[in-house]
Amino acid sequence: MIPTELPRAWRWALFALFLLLGAVLLLVLVVQWLQFQALLMEQPLWQRWAIAGLVLGVLGGLAWLLARLLLVRAEPETAPRSPTVDRATVEERLRTQAERGADVTAAQAELQELDQRNQAGVLTVAAFGEVSTGKSALLSALLPGADLHSDVLAGTTRHLNTLDWSTPAGNTVRLVDMPGLQDLDRSLEPVALDEARRAHLVLFVAQGDLNRTEWRWFQLLRDLQRPMLLVLNKSDRYSRDAMTAIRDRVQERVGSTVPVVVATAGGTQTVHRRLPEGTEDVQLRPRPADVRVLRRELQRLLDRDAATLTALRDESVFLLAATKLEQAVRGQRRDAADALVERYARRAVVGALAAVAPGTDLLIQGALAAVMVRELAGLYNVPVRSVQVDSLLAALQGRASATRPVVMGIAGNACKAFPGVGTIAGGLIHAVAYGLLFRTVGMALIQVLEEDGRLDERRVLERFEELTRDDLAAPARQLAHTAVEEARAGRERHADNAGG
Repeated sequence: MIPTELPRAWRWALFALFLLLGAVLLLVLVVQWLQFQALLMEQPLWQRWAIAGLVLGVLGGLAWLLARLLLVRAEPETAPRSPTVDRATVEERLRTQAERGADVTAAQAELQELDQRNQAGVLTVAAFGEVSTGKSALLSALLPGADLHSDVLAGTTRHLNTLDWSTPAGNTVRLVDMPGLQDLDRSLEPVALDEARRAHLVLFVAQGDLNRTEWRWFQLLRDLQRPMLLVLNKSDRYSRDAMTAIRDRVQERVGSTVPVVVATAGGTQTVHRRLPEGTEDVQLRPRPADVRVLRRELQRLLDRDAATLTALRDESVFLLAATKLEQAVRGQRRDAADALVERYARRAVVGALAAVAPGTDLLIQGALAAVMVRELAGLYNVPVRSVQVDSLLAALQGRASATRPVVMGIAGNACKAFPGVGTIAGGLIHAVAYGLLFRTVGMALIQVLEEDGRLDERRVLERFEELTRDDLAAPARQLAHTAVEEARAGRERHADNAGG
């Protein structure tokens, strides 16, 4: 079978190649025909017909091949589908992670909410759009007399209006009027997208070609792979031809998988009328709503196969629950990793204070650093070999030496916040610098292990250098407090021993 996804340039190149081969073959056949013409004429009639049929067959095959290369259009690219998960898989993960101490509350809540919606037998439509598009007015015109309820957007105090109605097919539909896109800032964005994942269908309302904010949100919603319907409201502002051109342009931009329809929410319009005496009369007149095409398309999408829509919605919620579970697991692991790094940073401070003649080499506490690297890798289930750890620590030694003056300066400023430390200030500065280096190395390791899932020495070094350029004043003060307390405790132990 000819691969139809070849680029057009390649298809033309193959066309030229086959054309050349066909011409050569035809020339050979003509020459052979002329040479053997006399001989063929002496042969029986059936042999002559067989040879003629063979020639025609070859020419026909070449023609078919060229037609396949030039006339068949490439298959359109489709967005990769999100990985599918089923309920049994999610529940098994929930049990496993709950036994390990992870907070599975958010994931469990998604499954419970799904059960409640399935028991109610309601098809949910989430409507998105900017405030200026007249989204709420459009929904009211779409469902006159529908039952209006007020709900709260999960995880926020934002109130939502929901309208319930029954379709001709007997399906109960709940249309959720989401907050305007202007009100969905970065903190509310994940919450709104989660609500779209829980819906059977997403309704996106605009009033013309999508602006930058609308296009960004449309792409975010389309990436959720939920069935979508795009509505161009306020179509009465344009002539029929202009509105058709706008709709066609938007349809081409969003692709064929998302239907685009036009509608008018109604409301009022200003009419200017010039009176016979020359004055102008301004009146507000009702503007009739026109949502017939929208209602018909919406009902078609909802009524064609409610069971399929529900199965797709359930799959989306299972994936949402799995995602929230993974976020909880990552959060738990990150908390454990942060605590581990802080613990080793404190140990580095204590070790530096306890050293008889502490040097400036990071590897003076190499054994401690090696254990920290292995424990962090184990926490992220990343296998490491001793040679990798040794190579990483050796490389970090050179980078740490270059950044040591900066770290020492930060440590010195942190120690100034604790008056009365006296002659031990030099040792404190050295100890706090050690702690900062350990902490920075640990943070770099955490970021690389989280993002890459492996111990990449080059990436760890890059992150280490980036982190040393960040503001280290706050962690330095924390470590300085640890150092001061440990130094005072050490002096008290020394005094007690001397007195005893």
